Amino acid sequence: VDSANVLVMGFTFKENCPDLRNTKVVDIVNELKEYNIQPDIFDPWCSNEEAQHEYGVSITKEPCKSFSEESSVYLTGGKQYCLSFISASTISRQ
Repeated sequence: VDSANVLVMGFTFKENCPDLRNTKVVDIVNELKEYNIQPDIFDPWCSNEEAQHEYGVSITKEPCKSFSEESSVYLTGGKQYCLSFISASTISRQ
């Protein structure tokens, strides 16, 4: 597990909403960091600036650059994240 590649899909408080207040995903991210994992976080609804200000984390808008077949994936919910990721993944591999 040490230094594994992890892509966290979804960071906001609830699906299809830009609200970061009370998100529990930050607890998962912090737990991963205890295992020397710097996860990439993908959420098309989330403001990178707000996530950095409130929780000190960055939101990637291009998850395919960090994802590989050796990576682990943690899904936090929402079909939209999967569809966005699959679409981006398909485009980047062509």
